Amino acid sequence: MRAAKNAKGATNQIQDELDEKLLLLQKQLTEQNAQITQLFGGGPVAAPGLPGAPAGVVARPVLPLPPAGSAIDAMVEWVLSLIENLKAPNQYAIRKAAVVRLAETLNQCSMSEGSAVAKALRDTGGIKQLASLLMEDADELKLYALCCLANLCSDSLDTNFVATKRKLLACQVGHSLLQCLLEDDRMIVTYAAGLCFNLSGEPSWTPTFLDQSYLTALENLMAYDDEQVQQYATSTLANLLSLNPTLTEASSTGAGAFADDEQLFVSPVAAAVAEKAAAEKAAAAAAEEAAALRRELDAVRAEKAAAEKAAAESAFEPAAQLEGLKAGLFQLLYQWGLRSDAPAAGSAPPERRASRSQLPNSWNAQEYFAVPGVITEQMTQTVKSRVLSKFMPEGVQFQDFYPEVVISYASGRRSGRDCDGAGPGMYYAAGILGLLHERGVRCFSGLHVPPGTDWEVFMLRLNSRRAPAKVLVVVLTAALFESKPCLKEINAAIRKGIPVLPIRFEDKLPGYKDQWAKDTDEDSEVMVYRVQEHLCKINSIPHPGTVLTVPDSMNTILGLVDKYLGIDRAYVSPGNHGDDSYEA
Repeated sequence: MRAAKNAKGATNQIQDELDEKLLLLQKQLTEQNAQITQLFGGGPVAAPGLPGAPAGVVARPVLPLPPAGSAIDAMVEWVLSLIENLKAPNQYAIRKAAVVRLAETLNQCSMSEGSAVAKALRDTGGIKQLASLLMEDADELKLYALCCLANLCSDSLDTNFVATKRKLLACQVGHSLLQCLLEDDRMIVTYAAGLCFNLSGEPSWTPTFLDQSYLTALENLMAYDDEQVQQYATSTLANLLSLNPTLTEASSTGAGAFADDEQLFVSPVAAAVAEKAAAEKAAAAAAEEAAALRRELDAVRAEKAAAEKAAAESAFEPAAQLEGLKAGLFQLLYQWGLRSDAPAAGSAPPERRASRSQLPNSWNAQEYFAVPGVITEQMTQTVKSRVLSKFMPEGVQFQDFYPEVVISYASGRRSGRDCDGAGPGMYYAAGILGLLHERGVRCFSGLHVPPGTDWEVFMLRLNSRRAPAKVLVVVLTAALFESKPCLKEINAAIRKGIPVLPIRFEDKLPGYKDQWAKDTDEDSEVMVYRVQEHLCKINSIPHPGTVLTVPDSMNTILGLVDKYLGIDRAYVSPGNHGDDSYEA
């Protein structure tokens, strides 16, 4: 008991000493701020390292900086201590130093640190505390609070940035943020416009921004004498127009701020500039993708040259060539609607494999997914031509073909055996197209894209306004996890809420660290994280095994496709499907 009392006494003594040191530091800080005000006229406090931050002198912080390379838990604890300092009553210098340090910290966070910090701020009321600073009279507090919120609402800092945007919306800061857009201080306007840009992509914020005062303020900022502010305002309006195309319907009347029915809209000039900015952004992204594809093409050509050299030194064995030709012929007969054992000319026509309301008693995987030992350019052209002629509705042009099922696959070219742009994945995708076509289900895949057409048209089937896609079928092969286009396709489906149906065709797939390992830029890292997180929550079909080893799993696959499309059929599901505990 005595030892416990002694320990408690020692603890109290240490606490008293810390309190005395804190009071001394606060007094020193107040004196320094007074000196700074006298010397520099009370200029705004800057956050060093923040791009575009206002010039000035940084006051000494109340708390020490966190140690370099500290653990995430320590980083979170540090940030929460800064939030506590923001609550200090009548302690302007302490609050200012805390918000400046918080802005510095968020600006230097990694993605994992930022995600943890943002979650802690959402859970402990930190977002609300920062939002309250927007109503302060002090410009410095307002400025750095805007900087913090803009970073917290960015997908470059937090993987769950949408939750932060919605938490901020619940704080009812719409009027305060609008007032910041109308401020005279250039930096406050800049950070306020940046925050609006980050928020404008979230549909739940749309009603706030559709207030005519916001639209007018943003339109005026498009002519602001700062290029960064112009860009933020233009991009914000572009996002609003993409989410609300009716904003421009009345603009053709030239009636001013409102049409006769009092419908909100932006002026024709603002709409045109915003749409032009969106088009330029899309063009820049397309140019970047084209450059990446050219680099990939150069690498493939180099690989092809090496393969051709090796092939010249050692030709394929006759038996292997014969096996490849047999498999190719088998696949072509199936795609032409014939059996490999079709009756001779003049005999009765072959019986159809299955009706649209029933599945066969058993599946022959080789019949649908046979891959030739060698794939030539002529064989590739035959497959693609057959897809365009047989699996496209009559009278429908390619640019108008937007089916409800989209298939993502990677060709997976085998060096020294397949021509450019061909591989087993092409035959797997063609087999799925044939199966679903027999059951009256229309699909879109890369095989539908005509020669000379930009690959980006594939993405329109997933994320454009007219895209009705209800499921993305993913052909799981090792090559898929090396294909950046496939990564973008799956990411687009996940972001739009389209169910992903992974069908496994190969047993050996790369581990997490080896998936899309060459795509190391920041945008790709975010996409890889999102796709891996989504795929780990669902089982591939079949599980375990592959479609080639558990062919009757096709019953489960076709049943799930019908489920997503809202088709009700009577099924016959015999045989071993593997573990069908698939969760969509």
